Amino acid sequence: NPHNKVDGMCAAPGGYAIWCTCTPKTVRFSDGSPNNFPNEYAYEVEYEIVGLASIGNSVVVLTKGNPFIITGTTPDAMIVTKLSAMQSCISRKSICVADGAVYYVSKDGICMITEGSMSVNVVTSSYFTKRDWDEIVSEDIILCSYDNVIYMWNPNVPDISYSFSFLDKLSGIVTFNERTNAVVVDPVSDKMYFIKQTGESELAQYSI
Repeated sequence: NPHNKVDGMCAAPGGYAIWCTCTPKTVRFSDGSPNNFPNEYAYEVEYEIVGLASIGNSVVVLTKGNPFIITGTTPDAMIVTKLSAMQSCISRKSICVADGAVYYVSKDGICMITEGSMSVNVVTSSYFTKRDWDEIVSEDIILCSYDNVIYMWNPNVPDISYSFSFLDKLSGIVTFNERTNAVVVDPVSDKMYFIKQTGESELAQYSI
């Protein structure tokens, strides 16, 4: 049973499969149940998988090498496409979906992939030089989208975090001094919560 070796899982699009799950280089779709992943619904990629994200009729597969997009309408006839950009995902916690696009952190910056696109856009290239980015990036970095803003935390860098307002076509970057190692957006209350790291950890609601 492949689901006994689950290393990551996300909801699959279109209703044809409830879940897709990944083992080191394999993405498996279910047959409509989260407990059954037939071998004929398995798709291999070239590099070790870091994490998955779902947009539209596609599953974006982020790896330690090139990203891949798996697209289709039935789990037995999916198409795997390798994107040309060698923009590996360095942090699973950095994978988030906002405004129909997948965002994640690479060695070059925050990357964006949209459905139907065969390219990867490094959206922070105008904010950071490669040298500046190298000083703040790590495998522990966290991204979260909330109210058309992408927030970024690095638990290893004290007293500085970032928010980027490029989702609403504005060019802006803001720094703030909250530290966290976990964040979640509650869709019911439409609020963002994070573990505030100030001596003793505590749950806090983010407010501008």
